[in-house]
Amino acid sequence: MDPAAIIYSPAIRIDYNLHTLEHITVSDNLADGVLIMRNDVYAGARLASSYIHDNGGTGVTIHGSFFELYNCRLTGNRRAGFEYNPSYTADEALQIRAGIRNPIMFNRTMSLFVDNENRYFVVTPRRFVNETWTYDLQVNVNRLYKVVVDVIDYNPETQAELVTIYDSRRQSIRPDTLHWTIDEDMVDFPVVSQLTYLTIRWRMSGISSGRLAFVLRSSELF
Repeated sequence: MDPAAIIYSPAIRIDYNLHTLEHITVSDNLADGVLIMRNDVYAGARLASSYIHDNGGTGVTIHGSFFELYNCRLTGNRRAGFEYNPSYTADEALQIRAGIRNPIMFNRTMSLFVDNENRYFVVTPRRFVNETWTYDLQVNVNRLYKVVVDVIDYNPETQAELVTIYDSRRQSIRPDTLHWTIDEDMVDFPVVSQLTYLTIRWRMSGISSGRLAFVLRSSELF
C-alpha cells in the first residue's frame, strides 16, 4: 500500500533501472509484481531466471526500452504476465523526479564535464512568474568518449519551454548544426554526440514548469 496515494503498490518498483535481477520470486502482491519506469541505456538491465506469479495486477510492467526478459515464468497474474507501455502519467513522472538524488540544477548558462562512464541527472527549477530567456548547457567528455543524453521528463507545452540538443559546442552552433528537439524528435532519444561535446539549449517563454529532467552520460562508443 502506498499511503500517499492510497493505492496498492508494486512489490518491486524501480524508477531508474541499472540492475540485473536474477533468481527472484515475486508472488501474491495485490498490485503489479515488478514495475520499472526507466532503464539505463548501457547498463544491460534485465530480469532473468525468475518466477513472477499470482499477483493482483500485471506480473512485469516496463515503461522504458533497453530491457531484457530472459528465462522467466510469468503465470497466474490477474491482468497480464508482461506489459510494455512507453508512456506514463504526470504523477508517475513527478515520482521519478522526486527520487533523483543530488541532481544538477540547470538554471543558468553553464558547462559540465562528465568523466569516463559517469552519469549526471539534470533538472530544471519550477518558477511562478512569466520569464523569457535562453540558457545553454555545454557538456564535455574525454577523448574517445561520447556524450549520451536521455530524457526522463519534459513539459509537453513546448511553446513555453523549448529544448534543443545541438551536436556542437555552444559557440559553434549554426542554423544547419545537427540537432534534436523535444518533443518532435523523441523517437531518436537517447542521442549520442559525434565528437566529445553537446550543447543543450533551453528556451523559456512563460512559466518554468520544473518538469524537464534528463540523464547525461559519458560512454566509450565505437
